[in-house]
Amino acid sequence: MARMYVVYSSWFDSHKYDSNKIKSVVKKAEGSNIRLSNEYGWSNQPKVVCFNVKNLKHANKIQNALRKAFGTPYIHIRRKDW
Repeated sequence: MARMYVVYSSWFDSHKYDSNKIKSVVKKAEGSNIRLSNEYGWSNQPKVVCFNVKNLKHANKIQNALRKAFGTPYIHIRRKDW
């Protein structure tokens, strides 16, 4: 099991980081323990969606589902290491 998060990438500078939509997509793709947390744990950073995955293959499935839901290849998830 790994803890992942949806990166607040530059794509979200011109598009809304819709945490409710992201949470919904992650839940449908069987992510668990879905929570909001400040990116990097810093209070001056935006809130991002964090969640658990079974393995890296499962993480790829969720990333692809997010990209399809938002219609862009610029949505990335990364392992939460903070």
